[in-house]
Amino acid sequence: MSQYGAKLKLALLFALLVFPIFINVGFSGSIRFDADPFNNLGAPSLPLSVLFFCVLFVLSCFRLKLTRNIYVLVMILLLYLIGNIMVSGNIRPFIIFFGLVVPILNYFIVREYIIRSNAAVDAHEIFYLVVSCIVLSKFLIDLLFFGNAFSNYFITKDIVIYNYYDYFPFVYLLTLLMAYQMMLFRKYVLFSVIVCFVCYSCIFFSYSRLYQVLSVLLVPLFVSLKCVRLPVAFVFYTSLAIVIVLSIVVGILGGENLEESLSVRFAHWHHFLLTLNFYELIFPFLNSYRQEMNSGSFHNEFLEIFSYFGVSVFLYFYIVNEIFVKVQPKFSVISSVLAFSLMTGMLVQLNITNPYIGIIWSTFMATISCRPVHIFSYENNLVNKKCSMAIG
Repeated sequence: MSQYGAKLKLALLFALLVFPIFINVGFSGSIRFDADPFNNLGAPSLPLSVLFFCVLFVLSCFRLKLTRNIYVLVMILLLYLIGNIMVSGNIRPFIIFFGLVVPILNYFIVREYIIRSNAAVDAHEIFYLVVSCIVLSKFLIDLLFFGNAFSNYFITKDIVIYNYYDYFPFVYLLTLLMAYQMMLFRKYVLFSVIVCFVCYSCIFFSYSRLYQVLSVLLVPLFVSLKCVRLPVAFVFYTSLAIVIVLSIVVGILGGENLEESLSVRFAHWHHFLLTLNFYELIFPFLNSYRQEMNSGSFHNEFLEIFSYFGVSVFLYFYIVNEIFVKVQPKFSVISSVLAFSLMTGMLVQLNITNPYIGIIWSTFMATISCRPVHIFSYENNLVNKKCSMAIG
C-alpha cells in the first residue's frame, strides 16, 4: 500500500476512535444516538469507539504482544472481580474492570497497527489533524445551527454527547496540548493558533471547572517542564502521590460546609476510610460502607478503583506509568503534562478509566510511543536508541 493510502487508513482509524457518538437502546428496542427519546442524558450510553475497539480486539487478540505484567494485572483484577460478584452482585465492578482494561489493550492494539502501517512516522500529526478537524467542525456547526460556541450535540440534535460537561472537554484539553507541541515544532502554526482559540473558548463555556483550571495551568506547566526537564515518571508518581494524600486527608477530615456536590463526595470518602479495617485494606470490597453504596460512585478515581480492586491499583498505575514513560524523547514534555492532567483530575471524577476518555488518551499515547527499531530508517533508529536509553 502507498504511503498516502496508509495515512488515509490511519486517519479513518483515529476518527472512529474519537467521534463522540454514543449508542443507546430506546423504549421500543430501537438503536438511538440521543441518550433517550427526550434528549435527556439520564440513560447510559455506549461510545461508538468502544464498539470499534471490541472489533479491533477480536481481529488482533491472537497476535497482540502484551507484557507479563499486563497478564498478571488482568488475572488479579479478575480474581477481585469474582470476589465483588460473590459479595455484592452489582454491575459497577464490571464497569470499572472494563474501564481499567480497555485503555491498556487499546494502546497496544493501536500501537501495533501504527507500526505495521507505512505512515508510522506521521502518526502523531495525523492524529492531531483528525482530532482538530473534529473539534473545528463541531465548533462551526454549533455556531451556525445551534447559536452557541458549544453544545452537547454532535452535528445534529439527534446525536447527543453523553456526559458532555464532565468528560468531553478532555478532547479540547488534549487538542490544546497537541497544538502547543505543533507550534513548538513550527508545524501548522496558523492552524494551531486557530485550534487553540477554539479549544479555549469551548472549555471556558463548558462549565467544567476541572478542565477550566487545567487549561489555565497548561501553558505554565508546559513551559516549566520544557525548562526543568523532569522525568515523566517523576511527574506521574508525584501527581499520583498528591491525589492519594489529598484523598486520605480530605476523606478523614471530611468536607462539611462546602458546595453541596463536593460535600456529598467528601462524605463518601470520609465514611469509607473511617470504616476500613486492616483486612479490608487488602479486600476493600468487603467494607460495609462500600456495600451500602451498592453501585454508587466516590467520584474519586483512586478510591473508586481501590474500593473494588484493592492493592492491584498500584500495579495498574505502574503499567499506566510505563505507557507514559515509553515515548519518543521529543514528546516527553507533552506526556508529562497529559499525565499530570489525568492524574490530578482523578480527585473529582473518573478520568483514566472513563471508556471514551480512556480510548482517546491511549490512542494518543500510541502515536507518540517508542517504536521497534526495525521499521524505521537509520535516522529514526538513532531516535529510538535514545528513547531506550531514556527509559532504562
